[in-house]
Amino acid sequence: MTGTSKFLVTLAVMMVVVVASGTATSDTNGFSDTTDTQDSNNTPDLLQIRSDLVGSFMYVGGASPGFWSISSPEVIRNGTIRSTRRNADLLEISYTAILVDDKIQQGDLYRAETLVTYQQVNGDWEFLKVQGKSIERTESNDVDC
Repeated sequence: MTGTSKFLVTLAVMMVVVVASGTATSDTNGFSDTTDTQDSNNTPDLLQIRSDLVGSFMYVGGASPGFWSISSPEVIRNGTIRSTRRNADLLEISYTAILVDDKIQQGDLYRAETLVTYQQVNGDWEFLKVQGKSIERTESNDVDC
């Protein structure tokens, strides 16, 4: 193999490794943005996030501000992970959910943008808190509407 061929093979292998591991960038606070929602450190998935949010309270601003309590898994009709940010022992997940009002306007749907934070303890991710970023009434179960 010529020097150019070896270089191209090495470059191709490096590109495969980067694509396989997800893209990541770092900010000045030590957090890394990544497109991966799962990694080798048992990053919480959608089912785990939904389970962890049950029993939590959050204040949400936006078109329908107020305190929200997630009293049961059924309150979260649908959800998706938008992105994750991680530093050594904190994981922030940008999570969009369709919530069902089970208190005041029973059955009304709301699209909530949240930030779910986990802390790594003994190699496991433990739920720390949820912050509401915005919420608005919707007619759709689709988190992308």
